[in-house]
Amino acid sequence: MSQITYRPRRSCLYMPASNKRALEKAKSLPADTIIFDLEDAVAPEAKEEAREQAGAALQSGDYGKRELVVRINAMDTPWFAQDLKQACRSGADAVLVPKILSADDIIRISGLMDDCDAAPSIRLWAMIEMPLAILNLAEIAALGSQHRLTTFVMGFNDLAKEMHAEQDRSVFGPVMTQAVIAARAYGLNIIDSVYNDFNDPDGLEAECLEARKLGFDGKSLIHPAQIETANRFLPPCGCDCRGRGDNRGVQGPGQRRQGRDRCRRQDDRAAASQAGQAAGSHRRSDCRFGEIAGSPSTSRQKSLSGQLKWIVTGR
Repeated sequence: MSQITYRPRRSCLYMPASNKRALEKAKSLPADTIIFDLEDAVAPEAKEEAREQAGAALQSGDYGKRELVVRINAMDTPWFAQDLKQACRSGADAVLVPKILSADDIIRISGLMDDCDAAPSIRLWAMIEMPLAILNLAEIAALGSQHRLTTFVMGFNDLAKEMHAEQDRSVFGPVMTQAVIAARAYGLNIIDSVYNDFNDPDGLEAECLEARKLGFDGKSLIHPAQIETANRFLPPCGCDCRGRGDNRGVQGPGQRRQGRDRCRRQDDRAAASQAGQAAGSHRRSDCRFGEIAGSPSTSRQKSLSGQLKWIVTGR
């Protein structure tokens, strides 16, 4: 019986691959996963340079035991083919593809990865951020047993835009539950969406606690300042009840039950500690899952301003 190798993914930090200073800083950050971003964080005129810098970073060997992922551009963009080829040949642990719509997209991308002679160890992560992807969650997740797919990454910013909805996390309660159920039904990992305001640690903490409660394996992040909170409040558990490693080992029912019991004991101790901390800050619980005081438009503007500073300066 093979042994599952668990890999924690509490903190999955997007790093703009066009920013050399940010890439250098990532070598010393305590994030479980570094996602070299070629998509949202990179301007069109910087796409090719970002691709080259991501490839060099992947091959450098300077990032220790961190999991290294490349978020490439979507399938309908002029950068997709070269992004995918570079990621497959640079030794990434996984390729994160945005704007996934259906199971057919997973089949096609997996085939293209094979055509690029990608090592079997290079996995496929799927951004779940389009209405059609939500409607097709079960069909997409079911391909994990046959193709390279191992992980869902939620993207609520783009999903809100596509839905013509407000940037309000409470809108996505049913979507989060449905996505976690689909992932667990077919043995996938699942990462929560970003929290936009990295200057609001209380809001991030609330979202991390909610993500833990719902069963997410980790949270995607936009700034190094968010890493400590994600690592503290999301589970580093190595048992089967919190997802699986990318090595497709098998555990028997008795082993899974023992793992779940061990995890519950760990969760109970963590919950007791968190309850003591929360007692002194009751007002924070009045905020629904990380909503920020002030108008949504004001907090969104603050978030975008902060993200732009990080992309340009790496600070």
